[in-house]
Amino acid sequence: MHDCIIGNDLLRRYHYEIRLQERDPDVHVLVLSCFPLPLRMYPVGMVDPVTSSMATKSVPSVMDPVVKIRNAVSIRVAPRSEFLFTGRIAGSDFLFDDNESFLFHPTYVHPFIKLASSLVTITSGGIIQLRGVNLANIHVYIPITKVMGELYRVANIVDFDLTSLEILASSSVSSDVSSKASQLPPDFSSLTCNVPGLELPSTLTPLQRYQLIKLINEYSTIFAKDKYDLGRTNLAEHTIDTGDALPIKQRVRPMSQAQEEAARAEVDRMRKLGIVRDSNSPWSSCIVLVKKPDGTWRFCIDYRALNSVTKKDSYPLPNINITLNRLKGAKFFSTLDFASGYWQIGLAEADREKTAFSLPWGGLLEWLVMPFGLTNAPPTFQRTMNLLLSGLPFHTCMVYIDDIIILGSTFESHLFNLRLVFDRIKESGMKLKIAKCHFCTSKVTFLGHSVSAEGIQPNPKRVEMIAKMPRPRTRKDFPFYA
Repeated sequence: MHDCIIGNDLLRRYHYEIRLQERDPDVHVLVLSCFPLPLRMYPVGMVDPVTSSMATKSVPSVMDPVVKIRNAVSIRVAPRSEFLFTGRIAGSDFLFDDNESFLFHPTYVHPFIKLASSLVTITSGGIIQLRGVNLANIHVYIPITKVMGELYRVANIVDFDLTSLEILASSSVSSDVSSKASQLPPDFSSLTCNVPGLELPSTLTPLQRYQLIKLINEYSTIFAKDKYDLGRTNLAEHTIDTGDALPIKQRVRPMSQAQEEAARAEVDRMRKLGIVRDSNSPWSSCIVLVKKPDGTWRFCIDYRALNSVTKKDSYPLPNINITLNRLKGAKFFSTLDFASGYWQIGLAEADREKTAFSLPWGGLLEWLVMPFGLTNAPPTFQRTMNLLLSGLPFHTCMVYIDDIIILGSTFESHLFNLRLVFDRIKESGMKLKIAKCHFCTSKVTFLGHSVSAEGIQPNPKRVEMIAKMPRPRTRKDFPFYA
């Protein structure tokens, strides 16, 4: 028999719904009935653990925390590890009963440190024991007297002997527990998406469309408004280790008038974004423009000389075959794409001069963020994504460099997994490009393959390209097909 503690703060944050079925003595659940947390709402459809009744409307929380908790001892947390720490009540005038239970709600904000909400009892001297985790690959120092969170009084604790506890994620509208028609919210027919460019699959029901749009609206700040709206994360910083190599300077390559106009427009955009600055660097690389299939130009920089003297990062990329095999069993898929994802990761100050590139019309610029073309950029981005999604299981989501796919066996579980990933992206400071995101589809293209509930197949477009290749007629044609 295993004990499970479910707090109301977790239920309200992720809009859970508890479904109670037949009783089973093997399942013993300890349910907390707590005072609400600040700025939280009782979602429509929330099951009261005491009365088992369904909430019919949202009511704002008004209960304030009773006391703040400070870190009692300075601690140095090891990389990627769980840790225990001692908290102390802030102030000496707080009165409490012996063995009185409180709900600890963390407020300490740190990009790498996550603290656990927990049920605690205050010992003599105002001391409580708490738990946290360091998600980073580096040591993290937490100074003494730092405010770590707040305590809330617990109204009552109720024991239940239940057969099964099925927790399903839902939006503000709950699913009907007994297969009866659900009560639709007042804004069901009038709700519109606050993020322009969202495309919804036609396979979704009206209620599913409502739930997805409401979720997108809730996290609208993680989507870039336009091409000048760029996020920035502090989860990682790119470095360029060139050892004792001398600076490398390349000659400026000539451009046609059309190419120069395209390059000037892109440089102006990068200046407006604040991702480049004027440079006095001894290093210099060249701009290269590559024509896209639509006839426009792709702005690139030839960093081959810099890459040749850069110490390579051995951080591994996921195995594509293993990643694809883990997609089996899912029925709903969403893929996310960042808005210029590389540009949302900072570049170490000491290495910025190494990224300098010369302008054909005169001048030298250097990057403030991680540019495309660096040999260690993919490992850095993969490391950042692994850190961002650390702790989420494989059946929730997977990532290959900048390709993120969210899974779900049901629409409710898929929506819940989306919320988990959206939470991580919001905390990281990065932003998505809505035009390249696809939500709640039954079939999606991922890593060059077509993925659906029926299985994994080659991308039909690539198969069509091979099928339309001309038949080899001479010996010289065969190497093309090898």
